[in-house]
Amino acid sequence: MAFERADEDRSTKNVEFLINQVVGGRRAKDIDFIFVDTSKKSHYKCFPQLPNVLYVHRERVGFDICSYKVGLAIAPPRSYKYVVLMNGSVRGPFTTDEDFLAIFKEQLDSQTPVVGTSVNCEPRLHVQSMFFMMNSVGADLMNATLSCDIPSYRAAGSGPHGELNLSGNILQAGFNLRAVQLLWRGMNVKNQSMLRRTCSLLGNDPYAPGRDRDPKTLQLRDIDPDDVLFYKTTRKVGQERLKNLTKVFDEECAPLATGVIGEVRAGQRDNCGLRNFSFTSCG
Repeated sequence: MAFERADEDRSTKNVEFLINQVVGGRRAKDIDFIFVDTSKKSHYKCFPQLPNVLYVHRERVGFDICSYKVGLAIAPPRSYKYVVLMNGSVRGPFTTDEDFLAIFKEQLDSQTPVVGTSVNCEPRLHVQSMFFMMNSVGADLMNATLSCDIPSYRAAGSGPHGELNLSGNILQAGFNLRAVQLLWRGMNVKNQSMLRRTCSLLGNDPYAPGRDRDPKTLQLRDIDPDDVLFYKTTRKVGQERLKNLTKVFDEECAPLATGVIGEVRAGQRDNCGLRNFSFTSCG
């Protein structure tokens, strides 16, 4: 799992959330973590010093696309059964499940090597690039498009190595794409009639207000952190829900009682990560 952290407050909170919820706990026992930090100075001493945690500080070039490339250079695609790439705009997981990636794994198969949290149909179909989970085939395909030669924000979206082509090149290779956004689960996007129907229902960016739909009633609504598990925090959508969920999950994984090893207070979980991790205490 490679996580790209920039210098903004929101990415700081998001990386703290991931570490407090997962890293260092039993939910992380089979996962290697790579934190790629593009902030102005190194924060190596702040990050967990664990055998399955690697910290990389690099120059801030190439946006998250380059950080993903760096992550796959350190952990070659064929070295792992699954690979996750996520950027600092994402907070999660919003689930207490022991295997917090299970819902993504269920969407992967021999014809679907890449799964995301959400899909945008405009200007052409693509999985939104703040979060990808891939099998080894998907990681190979993704790596072939990723690059650090990203000269502008526009190129990070529509350039040859940008967000649109990360999905487009996988589709051109004959594979399917999916997302855990409810109407995209189990989808075969190569079925053009199904694709047109779903895109007509959802339209463009699901992180615009009221641009997701309830799969049962088809009523428009905001996209929900409960559905996608890893939620983009930088848009003005679902902020109250995000705030409330974050508070609940933070309280469940708050530091344990001082001096009492292993004690979990009422309302707390026993499958959290490093409960006391924060950049504030690190300094």
